Amino acid sequence: MNPQVGLLIDPKQGGFPLPASNALILPIDTSAWSCTASTAPEPVVDFDTKRPKADANGAPLYSFQVVAYAPKGAQLLLVKFPGLPPAGIKSGVPVHITGLVANAWERNGKSGVSFTASKIEAANGHAPKGGAA
Repeated sequence: MNPQVGLLIDPKQGGFPLPASNALILPIDTSAWSCTASTAPEPVVDFDTKRPKADANGAPLYSFQVVAYAPKGAQLLLVKFPGLPPAGIKSGVPVHITGLVANAWERNGKSGVSFTASKIEAANGHAPKGGAA
């Protein structure tokens, strides 16, 4: 899979419109990337209620920023994932991202892409020196 393929096409430019729901979910092959956490994971909170969000299975959702380095450049991504974050994930820690997907969304006339992973872990499989963030 080519990680440089564009995810959104502007319908005004002759492309296809985004779906009205999260029906468009695109898996991303991260095998050619190296990733580094830019922030420590934080709980995802509902915009209206300010309460922590959970996935469909009831697992708490967390998010963190990650710098993904590909062969032709880098990109900063905000990645959500279910479950408690692994100990030691903080800024500067190399991470592995498993099951990354891009989700196209539209709400109240605005649209974008969000990123969700099924799992994150420190790249060496262990918490780095210094313990948890």
